[in-house]
Amino acid sequence: MQTQEGHSSFVKVCAETYRGEGVRGFFKGLVSPLVGVTPYNTLVFTSTEAIKNELTKRTELSEEQKSLVAGSASGALALVIYNPVELLKVRAQVNRVESINYGKATMALLRNEGFFGGVYKGMMALMMRDVPGWGIYFFSYEFLKRQFNMQEAKRNGTDNNRLNLMIKMWCAGVAGQCSWFVSYPLDIIKTQIQCTEDRRVPMREVTRKIYQAEGVQGFFKGFSPTLTRSFIVNAVALPAYEYLNDRYCYGTVGERRTHSD
Repeated sequence: MQTQEGHSSFVKVCAETYRGEGVRGFFKGLVSPLVGVTPYNTLVFTSTEAIKNELTKRTELSEEQKSLVAGSASGALALVIYNPVELLKVRAQVNRVESINYGKATMALLRNEGFFGGVYKGMMALMMRDVPGWGIYFFSYEFLKRQFNMQEAKRNGTDNNRLNLMIKMWCAGVAGQCSWFVSYPLDIIKTQIQCTEDRRVPMREVTRKIYQAEGVQGFFKGFSPTLTRSFIVNAVALPAYEYLNDRYCYGTVGERRTHSD
């Protein structure tokens, strides 16, 4: 939906994809995220906890503030891994002719567009998407949990009972959506840059082109399906990570101190 001209509904795009490519069309570009997203998310989540630990030792910031700083920093660090993954995923998804061979695609990318100009194409737009995006994600999660007094539930050991687990899942799902509200226009711009194979395209040129063609709406194409997917994925992923993090004593310094008291 992000790369199509004009305004296309979710149902229309699904119908066109199925008619043109069958069921396989819905899974194009899947290999790249499966290989790259796991180490990417692992790096973001673990480095966020590590940075929060250091901030706990050295500052008096609130949990929300630490999450904002740590999430933003981790989002920037992880781009080294994620930009090539995202680029290959985008190229595979817009290729409606044939299935992509990732080995050959990578070699062709390096040969035709170079290393930084090819593999790291669109990195500035991706950085502008992910640095605030991850910061808002972790900040929103901690902020929403505070509204439901989850810190007290954690101290009481009741944060993983059925009700509180559902609350945390809701908080995580909404946090994912908040992240996309901030970063989605940059995702549109980044996708358009990475789809262009014959030359390097400045962000300013892509932004102007989208706005002239479709106005502000052009920066939110495919937004509704993204919000739906984001809620579901994050409602599962973040509470699961938090549970494992606490279960195996990799929580923040303050949390480990509480556990040992």
